[in-house]
Amino acid sequence: MKCQFFLVLFLLVLSPAVFGQFTGDSYKDAKIKGKVDSVIETRYLIDNDTTDRSRFDRFVYIFNEKGRIVKSTEHSMNGYFTLITVYSYDDKGYIKEKRIDEKDKKVDTLSPVSITTFTYAANHQSVKADRRQTSKNKPDFLTDFTVRIDLDKSGKRLKDSSFYFGTSQITHRHNYRYNTKGVLVELRDAEGALGIIPSKTFFTYDDNGNLVKETRMSYRGYYNKPQALIKTYIRIYTYPKIDSKHNWLIKNEYFEGKLDRITERQITYYK
Repeated sequence: MKCQFFLVLFLLVLSPAVFGQFTGDSYKDAKIKGKVDSVIETRYLIDNDTTDRSRFDRFVYIFNEKGRIVKSTEHSMNGYFTLITVYSYDDKGYIKEKRIDEKDKKVDTLSPVSITTFTYAANHQSVKADRRQTSKNKPDFLTDFTVRIDLDKSGKRLKDSSFYFGTSQITHRHNYRYNTKGVLVELRDAEGALGIIPSKTFFTYDDNGNLVKETRMSYRGYYNKPQALIKTYIRIYTYPKIDSKHNWLIKNEYFEGKLDRITERQITYYK
């Protein structure tokens, strides 16, 4: 589960500026309406078409008054760990560091996990994110990596490549495409230096900007040269409960036509 957690940590949200501030992974449901103070999400994993809610993760997100996330906490469903992430920004609003610590529930102490530092080009249209596992004395080839990201003038990422630390060996790469409203509609990715197992993911949204359909197509072939289609995966999202500001409070996820996950969200707004 920790590996999955780290993989999700390179998402972004936008803030208005001459160049849109790249704010790293921040909160992935970035288009919440209103001035948000905190968000608590409880994500239930549904098995065998039942509504058993004994298996869940809980995420807590804290925002500052400028709308940037400053702290997040992940409580695992199995109770083995709690991860606490603290974000810091420069005076222009660009993320400069992300620190992750693990909390020992038995003795209530924190152990360092990783630090990610962000270095920008002069025009802020490219950024290098270096992630280091802080529990080790020296960089580790398997756990430490660098992500090089190209951005447009609004701060949205156009493409990125991940490398093992200190090498030119690519572990993953992505290309992003947006519609005229600046919303992500297509993601292309591939694994490794040769770009094997390429895939395309298409995103569809409702009038509130909520994701309603995600279609992932996996191919044989190489990066930007997909060949035979292997399989198509479809995930559907519904939002049965919305608050007065038109932000969702319950999200249902269906994978291959079956209910897969239910997320309940509590939003606290600044007064």
